[in-house]
Amino acid sequence: MQLGELAAVVLQTFLMVLFVAVLTPLRLPEKRTAVISLGLALALCALAGFLFAWRGLVFLTTYGFLFVSPLLFIAFRLFSSVGGIRYLFVVLTAFLFHQMLRTLLSAFRIWAGGSFTMLYLLLNLLVFGLLLTGGIAIRRDFHKIVLAYRYEFICLTPIFALLLGMSLLFSPVGQKRGKLDPDLLLITLGLDLLTILFYLYVGVSFHSLGKLCDDTREATALRLQMQETQEHIALLRTAQERAAFYRHDLRHHVTLIRAFLDNGETDQLRSYLDDIQTELDGDTPERFCQNEAANLLLFSFMAKAAEAGVRLLADAQIPHSLPIGTPALCTLLSNALENAVTAAAQTGVGAEKEVHLTTRLEDGKLLLLVENPYMGEVRLENGLPRSNRPGHGLGISSMESIVKKYGGLSSYQARDGRFTVRIVI
Repeated sequence: MQLGELAAVVLQTFLMVLFVAVLTPLRLPEKRTAVISLGLALALCALAGFLFAWRGLVFLTTYGFLFVSPLLFIAFRLFSSVGGIRYLFVVLTAFLFHQMLRTLLSAFRIWAGGSFTMLYLLLNLLVFGLLLTGGIAIRRDFHKIVLAYRYEFICLTPIFALLLGMSLLFSPVGQKRGKLDPDLLLITLGLDLLTILFYLYVGVSFHSLGKLCDDTREATALRLQMQETQEHIALLRTAQERAAFYRHDLRHHVTLIRAFLDNGETDQLRSYLDDIQTELDGDTPERFCQNEAANLLLFSFMAKAAEAGVRLLADAQIPHSLPIGTPALCTLLSNALENAVTAAAQTGVGAEKEVHLTTRLEDGKLLLLVENPYMGEVRLENGLPRSNRPGHGLGISSMESIVKKYGGLSSYQARDGRFTVRIVI
């Protein structure tokens, strides 16, 4: 039975490491994360085998947790994209669920005695495998919660630390080999139920907060877009009024031009015509595409980019009819261009400060490509760029919500000083 229990402990350690890796937001690519997680899992399994050979199974099952936990905590802390209280909450979450299942399986082992060694191993594989599968299923939403909220975890983390401490203190197995305390088992089951209820409450609360934030962000984006659209309409109205004035005064211009010609004053005539051409060019918005909303938005960002010392090169072939609504289109374009122009403006002196926009409709799908230079380091987590600066990252979240809503695809790439956004809807 000892070899069976040792195999179960090694299996628990292996799946525990993978579970922590799944729950922890890491700043590494997924492939590298998988390699590091597997390597760490094997190393801790080897440590469990060493403790077994050194002090025996009783020592391993009773005190092995004290050896594995700090190493696990430190190892993933080095690669985590969150720190402090939020990282502690992630680790406590992994330890809490691991402790719940370990207690139940240990109670089964004592109840069954040495008759069901293979069944005990299969139960460990099934139960902890389901835990790992559940962690993979909720990973993205869990990461969003951990990354989006900070101060809320200051109150939550001590509660879960207390629950874990009580679960370890009142464990009905482990202190006395081969015995199960029914009273402590009931207390432990009650603590486990309380922990699950806490997590359900936290999950529902954060989901509601996240939905409220998404709705607020979308409403804010729409309001800003409406404001920009009104400003663009005002510019167009002003341009039309000025064009009307030019038409009204056309006869005066013709009279003056004729006078220059009659007097042979060609230089004065050329200068006068240049002045008129400059005024006309400044009052006439550039035409980028057939879609009026996109055309107005691009006209506005062309001016913003010029003010920031950035050249915006737009190849926009956007028709009137699109697979997405006008607010969604404006949100995608405005957020992508806002981020691109801001990043390009921050590049060094002499850098090629150009933002390239390509968008068109092919086979009923809207294709959007934005490329821009950048300085510094762009950190990608789960394929999405992340920023630790307050107020940043909302644009990417808004774009991703639209991509998800319409069942599209998106990709973000930072390589050789060029950042690329690709969206297909």
